[in-house]
Amino acid sequence: MAQDDGDELLRGERDRIDKVWLLKRLFEGYVRNYGALRCHRVGSGWADSTQNEISQFAQLGLMLGYVPTREHCEDREDHPRKTNQRDLCWLDVDNRRAGSRGRVFLHLERETEREKALDTVNNPNNKLLESASFADGRLLVGVFGWVTEKELAAIRKAVEDQVQYEKASTLLIAWVSAKKDVLPENYSIRGLVYTDRRWHERRAVAGLERGEEPGGSFWYLYFGADSRWGAQVP
Repeated sequence: MAQDDGDELLRGERDRIDKVWLLKRLFEGYVRNYGALRCHRVGSGWADSTQNEISQFAQLGLMLGYVPTREHCEDREDHPRKTNQRDLCWLDVDNRRAGSRGRVFLHLERETEREKALDTVNNPNNKLLESASFADGRLLVGVFGWVTEKELAAIRKAVEDQVQYEKASTLLIAWVSAKKDVLPENYSIRGLVYTDRRWHERRAVAGLERGEEPGGSFWYLYFGADSRWGAQVP
């Protein structure tokens, strides 16, 4: 049997995937599995949460047959320079160019500092915007440990204004509150999927397990009874 050309095979596989559905499921899994990360209100810092979340996505990619790699750099003939390091990529090693480690199926960035969140989606020489410019069907995921409503609005506007995202499929996960390190009920966990110039949004709630700490111990997330996905056109 003749072997299909790698480019055509990969393009066909990605075209058949319902990317909106997949990105929605990624957010739903993030919410429903968050308690398993065992992020402690007192003992765990924001850096610990970052590492735990990235490890969770890496394990998921491995279980789906991809090869997760941290600090991945892409050196492409169609790009003027080697890219900056990515927080996490899922590599498809069955479909790759000669001499490459694998094609990027998913690229994830996790930012704890709110000052860096906008740069993640808006800097053409870095992070998700640079990745979107390759226009090869990869999935893009940005996870923001804490941003305000105003900052999230600016992030959404930046995505809407950049033409590179029009042909991409992007998931943004944001912990939104007026202040950092507040009580769980003051956080709104947003899942935002952007594709074909349309937003799909769902919200979750944060909580703390009761136990050895008076104010609660380990973080968990959940969907309220009325939480559903809704579509919005910018």
